[in-house]
Amino acid sequence: MQDLHPDLAAFAVAHAPDVLAVLDPEWRLAWLGGATAKVGPELDRALGRPLLDYVHPDDVVQATGALAEASSKPGFHQATVIRMRRDDARLVRLRVTATTVPRPDGDWLVLCGRGEEDDVALELRRRELGAAVARVSEICAGVRWYELHELVPAGLEQVASIVGADRIELVTVAHDRAGGPAAAVALAWVADDDATVGTTRLVAGIDDLRDQPCVRSDVGDGGEKVAEVWYDSANGGSGVVRLHFPDGFPRWEDANSDHVRVLGSVLASTAHRCGEEEQSHHHATRDALTGLLNRRGLLREATTWDDPLPREPVAVVFVDLNGFKAVNDALGHGTGDDVLRATGDALRHAVRADDLVARLGGDEFVVVVPATREDAGELTERIRRALDTVGERWPGISAAVGVSIGGSDEDALDDLIARADAAMYSDKRSSGQPERRA
Repeated sequence: MQDLHPDLAAFAVAHAPDVLAVLDPEWRLAWLGGATAKVGPELDRALGRPLLDYVHPDDVVQATGALAEASSKPGFHQATVIRMRRDDARLVRLRVTATTVPRPDGDWLVLCGRGEEDDVALELRRRELGAAVARVSEICAGVRWYELHELVPAGLEQVASIVGADRIELVTVAHDRAGGPAAAVALAWVADDDATVGTTRLVAGIDDLRDQPCVRSDVGDGGEKVAEVWYDSANGGSGVVRLHFPDGFPRWEDANSDHVRVLGSVLASTAHRCGEEEQSHHHATRDALTGLLNRRGLLREATTWDDPLPREPVAVVFVDLNGFKAVNDALGHGTGDDVLRATGDALRHAVRADDLVARLGGDEFVVVVPATREDAGELTERIRRALDTVGERWPGISAAVGVSIGGSDEDALDDLIARADAAMYSDKRSSGQPERRA
């Protein structure tokens, strides 16, 4: 069949047939696919006979009209449902799609037929896929930016189980500085593995993806197949939903591509919205210079901690830099900014990753940790040692430290910060003597 026309193999794969046949210009069966015997005539008896001999008498007129229309328009695909008679006298309903191949001896036809029982199963799967995409859309409508990478993959897993994929990726497509397409995986779900995001390559070409409902490709030597469906999102972005099939392609209909295209558009719009929300949240709760929490972010994070539970004791350490104004005035604001950034880095490295570090403003910093984790005195000494490295880089810089312990609700935390601030000033006055707890 490949010798008849180079595109016929792709045509056959695209229509996933049970019956694959080639008709000569007289509509005689010149070639039959190996699976034909399951739903149609026996191979050794059928070759050379007219196709219409196997069509139910009541469907001959319909089949003749469809074949004539396909023959009159090279490359034209015509789908129709006809009843085919098997050699054992059973009838099988087939949905037949035809394409014309012009040759010097006349126009040949290639037929792809699928049992109508399969159409029922495909329709059920299309509906199930549509319902799953609708559920993902509902999830996306209410998802917050910090929930995106937890809730959305669960919806993608449902979609993957329906279509038989072991991996689904949302690939965003933009243009790089050279004007070519630049693709990156923004969201992914992978069976029994960790989903990864980052730079990737499209398997199919951009033009093919835009012009076709779905492009199917082989990847690697292990038989894995990839289906890529182009989408355009509501926020103006474009990209591809990529589905990986480890054991070959399942039956695929353009209606499946329509659902997957909606899925891509919804996910891309949601990822864009969540990205803007996250950026807005970051600006509202983070100090622009150091990247630490600001006061608002500190209060929000401390009162929503999972560990410790609300109202469980916390230790608040207040840090103020001695000598900062002199360094800032003598060496300039750029150096002053470097000192503040280095102080923030030193504090971050002095505590655990889930402890809270904030810059309240100027050269004032606060650290909040669960009081049950360690002795407050040991914590403040560790912070002092970390800040000594800042003083080594900029002589004249040292730290005054104060600590207080109490509840973690917002009102109590404000009071704890004020008490730690007072203890810090006591430390300043004592010129490096151990701080007093408020």
